[in-house]
Amino acid sequence: MRKSLLIISLLALLISGKCQVIKYQSTNYDIEKPGVSGYETVSEISNHIFDFNNNIVTIQKFKGELGDRKAYYVKKFTITDISEESLYYILIINNNGISNIYMPKGSGGNIEYDFTNGIHWVFYDLTRFK
Repeated sequence: MRKSLLIISLLALLISGKCQVIKYQSTNYDIEKPGVSGYETVSEISNHIFDFNNNIVTIQKFKGELGDRKAYYVKKFTITDISEESLYYILIINNNGISNIYMPKGSGGNIEYDFTNGIHWVFYDLTRFK
């Protein structure tokens, strides 16, 4: 029942045109590895594009300043299902080495990627863009 309400609410947003494509940019992220205490912080610009029209999430990572540089890392992930927690939508992926992506429901929060090998990326300092 809860899953169908979530799907209905996302469909309502899609129909209204308010939620077709959501884009975030981050300037830093942490890499957490299984069996390793602590984490590695990386300062680099990343774009996260949630395209609910096509059920695709794209991540683009850039070295240094954005400017005219091309992304050195681009991955696309197909959304197979959606669930939710209090602060996040959980996008079920299970392809290209990713199991889940956590997308914030409102302003603030982080974008998180769970890899099937246990690695976890946490992107922060988010801003939305068009």
